[in-house]
Amino acid sequence: MTKIHKEIRSFVESAVDSYPEFQISVEPVFRSQISGSWQNAGTGICIKMETAPLNPRSPNPDETGIWFTVSDGNYAIECLIHNGTSVPEGHSNDSLESSLMTLRESLRNGTNVGIEGCYHIVNREKVFLVHHVYTMKNHQTSQMTDSQLQDFLALCKKLRVRPLDLFMQDETLWSEFYAPDVLKKAVMLYCLSPQNKGDLLHIGLVTSMGEGKDHLIERVVQPLVPVGVAGSGKMSTIAGLFGAMSGDDLSSIELGLIPKMNHERLAVSEFQTWDSMVFGELMNVMANGKFEMQKGQLDISRPGCVNMMFLGNPPKSWDDETHNNLDMLESFGDYTYQILSRLTLIFTQMSISGPDAEQLIEEKIMDAMNGKFDDPEVKREMNMWRVFGREYLRKVSLIRPQMSADSKGLIRTTYHGEIKNTEAFKKAFLARSEKDMRKYQEYTNLCRAFARLDGSPTVEWTHIAEAKDIMEISMKTLMENFPLDELAAGMTPEDQALYNAIKDVIGAAEKLDLKDLRNTMSAMKSRKFSDADLERLAKGKYLNIEENPDGSKYVVLKK
Repeated sequence: MTKIHKEIRSFVESAVDSYPEFQISVEPVFRSQISGSWQNAGTGICIKMETAPLNPRSPNPDETGIWFTVSDGNYAIECLIHNGTSVPEGHSNDSLESSLMTLRESLRNGTNVGIEGCYHIVNREKVFLVHHVYTMKNHQTSQMTDSQLQDFLALCKKLRVRPLDLFMQDETLWSEFYAPDVLKKAVMLYCLSPQNKGDLLHIGLVTSMGEGKDHLIERVVQPLVPVGVAGSGKMSTIAGLFGAMSGDDLSSIELGLIPKMNHERLAVSEFQTWDSMVFGELMNVMANGKFEMQKGQLDISRPGCVNMMFLGNPPKSWDDETHNNLDMLESFGDYTYQILSRLTLIFTQMSISGPDAEQLIEEKIMDAMNGKFDDPEVKREMNMWRVFGREYLRKVSLIRPQMSADSKGLIRTTYHGEIKNTEAFKKAFLARSEKDMRKYQEYTNLCRAFARLDGSPTVEWTHIAEAKDIMEISMKTLMENFPLDELAAGMTPEDQALYNAIKDVIGAAEKLDLKDLRNTMSAMKSRKFSDADLERLAKGKYLNIEENPDGSKYVVLKK
């Protein structure tokens, strides 16, 4: 990766300095229950609400209280807002009705609300008495202005830097985690905020243990954008994910993790430990961005427009001698085929990085242990890029890229001619049906998503090409067993084996005479080693054939 241009960094720093600090938290309110100080405020989501007489022991039809709970994920605050006279801070009926609808919207759709007030004893219980509740307008709205976006895109164009390439660099968002470029692209796509079901983008990543899947979420995604993390096994219940009804009162529905993250993301850790019934309940929300809840005669729809990432390990029974990569997806249980159809991108690789990446990974581990990322200046730089990246992603997520007649034709051509007809596609997605229109929709959405990452109002051929490449690599992992970097480079398994053999021969040397390499390789192989083999590899990014002053040639492995 090229070093970040100082003009771009200066622009980013100036933009971030203009954004007011914003944090979803009710911690100040939680702390105030000791001091009892007035005018404390916090922000969070209404997760429970009940309307009842202000004084249940002596009900007055003219006095109504709304008891509700506001949570930021770490703290939960029991609150009261009312229209009575026997308790301080009574509201008018109109004001209370307005507050009721604000809280209902938060409860239904996961929108954040702000609360202001103080603790007070009501009916012998200490409760946060609210004198003002309001919708937080800037929770999912980008702080980046239209002019900042256009200036940034113009600057990138002038310096010939794509926004996506910028956000894939170690200096911006990936300093604490190593990943091959194709996985970085997938993560950036996942970090877009879906506005409707047509924007949904789900990713599956199945690798061996120790590949850093949870670390990816903790060190890259969570510091960048809001993401709900669902735990493993029985820790993730249907009620915890979707919510639960209490009695016959719709207003008492407790908000689950999925509606809390509406228009955001959900990461599923160790999905292979989940009960099959949970996957069954995910079908509708993955396809349509909403789900239904029933209890008795009640039937209600809840929004859940959420990008999902499934991180897990293959089944315990899987091995590379008797199983193929598709068998890794049996971890989804009875709903394997349905989940597979709904995953936009799937990566099934026991190792997501090649042997050349081992040193880079080790360096990042040692940097973390040495406290590099705790240095105040390093932390400030990392936070600057994360804030800018978050606001950029929120801004471009609202773009609705248009497709011209030419781009529509190219999408159809590449899908039907280069994706749908592959062996991997047929085995994975056409095993039960002759067609899977959902995949066409997902491919089209990929093209639009790459346009968004570029800040482009139109889908161009470059976006279509990138969508084709990443979907092809995703499908290849279902059939082939070498790392993502090599797959992205288009290496065949034969060339991969040849490259590894050349590495063994050269060893720690910086270079090796072509004649000596040819003789050694020919002795190792059953057929004569040819220069055509080298030339084929040299067209990629793995080795160079250089010439000495005397005209002889030598081979150098690329770093």
